[in-house]
Amino acid sequence: TSNSTRIGVSIKAANETTADVIASRLTAGAINLELAKVSLPNVTVLVPAFVKQGCHLAAVDLGLAAPFAVLATSSVTDAGGSQINGDMGVTPGATLPTYAAYSPGTPGLNGTKHFGPEDSTANLARAAAITALLVIHSRSDCLTATIGYVELGGRTLGPGLYTSSSYMQIDSGHLILDAGMGDTGAISDAVFIFRAATLLTMKAGMRVIL
Repeated sequence: TSNSTRIGVSIKAANETTADVIASRLTAGAINLELAKVSLPNVTVLVPAFVKQGCHLAAVDLGLAAPFAVLATSSVTDAGGSQINGDMGVTPGATLPTYAAYSPGTPGLNGTKHFGPEDSTANLARAAAITALLVIHSRSDCLTATIGYVELGGRTLGPGLYTSSSYMQIDSGHLILDAGMGDTGAISDAVFIFRAATLLTMKAGMRVIL
C-alpha cells in the first residue's frame, strides 16, 4: 500500500526437517512489525507479514503549566546530575532541591522555582496540569498497549501514546524520542505521551533525547 514500509527478507540456514509457521511480533517505536517465520527443510525465511505505521497524535494544551519542566504537589528530590530546562514548581508542598546558579552544560536548573501554597504561579500551573492530565487519561488514539512494567531505556520511539498497567522505567540506556518516526504531521508538532499506572522512574545518568 501507499503507506507501507519496505523491509528486506532474511534467510538463514537451519536444520528443520518439517515445515512450520511461527508468528512473532516486534515493536520498534511507532512501527509495529509482524514477522511470519516460515521454516522449511534446511532453510528459515523471515517474511514481513504486517507493518503498521505510527500516527499523528494531537497536542495536549498544557496552558500555564507549559513553562514547567517539573511540577509536583508535595516535594521534588534530585539524586544529582540532572540538567533541567524549564521552571520547577511544588504546591501545596514546598520541598525543592537546592541548585547552584545555572551554567550551560552543567547539572542544574535553567528556570525559576515556584513553591508553597501561596505561590500563585505554582497554583495556576497545577490547575492547568490537572486539566491536561484529565485529557491525557481520556486519550486512546495512537495507543501502544502494554501489560505490566515497561523498560524504556535503550529504545528509540516515535510519536504516540505509550501506556503501562504498572510502572515505566528508564534504566538500561538512554531513551531516544524520534519526532519523525511514523508521524504524518510536522516534526515540530510531534507529541509523545507516557502514561503509567504508578511511577515513571529514571536511573541516574540516563537521558531522554529528542
